[in-house]
Amino acid sequence: MKHIGQHAIVVGASMSGLLAARALSDFYAVVTALERDAFPQSDNPRKGVPQGRPCAWPAGARPNCP
Repeated sequence: MKHIGQHAIVVGASMSGLLAARALSDFYAVVTALERDAFPQSDNPRKGVPQGRPCAWPAGARPNCP
């Protein structure tokens, strides 16, 4: 695809931010994602990503989510 610019910046590396960065990578030579949280070394949930802590409970159950 034709590049329309050299550098794109995405603010936020949530699921939507990462998807936007991927989509922009087809049109920009470099894509940078800025994130306020530090990325964990393991697969631990991040504070700024609420969907990173799934909490699904059956009806009537009391959730004990963080």
